[in-house]
Amino acid sequence: MPSICVKPKIAQNDRELFPGAELSPAGFFRLTGFSRFPGFVHGFTRKVEEAGKLKVGGYSPLFLKQVHGDRIIAVEETGAGFSPEGITEDKQVPGDGMITGAPGVILAIRVADCLPVIFLAPEKGVVGIAHAGWRGTRARIVARLIAAGKERYRLAPEDLWVGMGPAIGSCCYQVGPDVQEAFRVDFSDADDYINLAPDGSLRLDLIRANQSQLRAAGVPADQIFAISLCTFCRDDHFYSARREGGKGGRQVAFVGRIEQSVAVEKYL
Repeated sequence: MPSICVKPKIAQNDRELFPGAELSPAGFFRLTGFSRFPGFVHGFTRKVEEAGKLKVGGYSPLFLKQVHGDRIIAVEETGAGFSPEGITEDKQVPGDGMITGAPGVILAIRVADCLPVIFLAPEKGVVGIAHAGWRGTRARIVARLIAAGKERYRLAPEDLWVGMGPAIGSCCYQVGPDVQEAFRVDFSDADDYINLAPDGSLRLDLIRANQSQLRAAGVPADQIFAISLCTFCRDDHFYSARREGGKGGRQVAFVGRIEQSVAVEKYL
């Protein structure tokens, strides 16, 4: 059955308030399980206007023109700028995932209910990010990013640590029978994450759906982490496209590899 979102009561520390997450000094969320990797930075912003001006250790993040698809962009630093595929700091290309092995490159996406997914391959110095709404999830964007890592950087699924940030939860993500049927056609386990709510509506669990795809692709279950906070419920922390009719702001998710000396600086 879908979970029920309840705003937590006052707790003694951030980990009680936000299971799986901690608040950075700059006020965004980080996955507690990723603190073991020095030199790698990641985060999920909250409802703050400054998110659009995000800088990480002095670096401006690279964004895509997100189109709810499954295209993965490889971002590499060259003499002419970033990436043979044409992405620069002022020119966005269509896509919903990025991967890079270059230091000092901050990959970022904007979300306001869709699931942000970040990837680290600490031993190989590679990071990736994906924008997984229901369309991207159905298109297996996380599996596409894993395949891109294997092809470009010879990454094995066992090399990867994957984190999922705040998104609309199954408590609130109502979908139609057409979405359920689309998933049933492509996934034998669709009924594990599209369920009937008590009111008879269908609810999609984006985290469970993507966890299933990650495990099927070979990522060890103990290397997959999630922040289980619903963007629709938690209007005190997040913008929500559904709640605000698409007229609100956006959170930013980011990941990168930068020098340890600047990795602990305030980002915003």
